Amino acid sequence: MGNILGSFWVNWVIVFFGAGNLVLFLWILAKSKNLSSKLRPNRAEHLELYEFFRDTYKKSNAKNNFGYIEGENSSINKYFSIYGSVTSIFPLLGILGTVISFLKLSEITSEIITQNFVNALSSTFLGLIFAIVFKVLEGILAYKIEDNNYIIDTMIKTASDSNEKKNDN
Repeated sequence: MGNILGSFWVNWVIVFFGAGNLVLFLWILAKSKNLSSKLRPNRAEHLELYEFFRDTYKKSNAKNNFGYIEGENSSINKYFSIYGSVTSIFPLLGILGTVISFLKLSEITSEIITQNFVNALSSTFLGLIFAIVFKVLEGILAYKIEDNNYIIDTMIKTASDSNEKKNDN
């Protein structure tokens, strides 16, 4: 019986996807924090978004202009979507491992039944544990991403309102 990974390949697939999803989580988190620091310099509660938006256009550095911010946000949202999709397959991989283990029950000996039962439960366990952990981490990312999206939407609305006022005059 040994360890939970044993030699059952589905468990290794689950761990492989888990490692990949963890790397993706850390990358998205770092990118979101970086974008947030650009959107909220000094972390002021009542940031004058219009002034920030206006200043980003004045600077020639590509890292500080709105196109860069919009591109970063789009990239973060795309990878966050991939992260959510990978998170949702963990329970399915656990069920797949369970079904494969039970399909291997061709001979009915206590040792084979025990080994296949352990494989079935271990893949279900791993799938559920990874799904739960990554779902909790998804909530942390969702908050940061929604906050960034809100600030960017406010910046766009402010700029568009300002542009309309300028064109009306």
